[in-house]
Amino acid sequence: MEDLIIPFIMVVAIVIYLIVGRAKFEKNLKEQLSKDYEIYKSTLIQTKNEDTKELVGLVFEKEGQIFIECIKDSAKSKLESGKYKLKDFSC
Repeated sequence: MEDLIIPFIMVVAIVIYLIVGRAKFEKNLKEQLSKDYEIYKSTLIQTKNEDTKELVGLVFEKEGQIFIECIKDSAKSKLESGKYKLKDFSC
């Protein structure tokens, strides 16, 4: 029985070392991930402020005539005043 005391103490020491090492690693990883998340949130807020496209109407062709159905009134006033650009989109 006395022959197993030294290997048992070595195993216990290795287990304690691994537990402490893992706890330290998890703490460092958690800190790094929280820093990265804060950076991501700040860039996400900045990208939301950029101009985005918004659906304001639909364009149809029926019997050779072009019909534009406006969803928002702001688009209708811009179309009537001629403030728009045509973009060619080919499939």
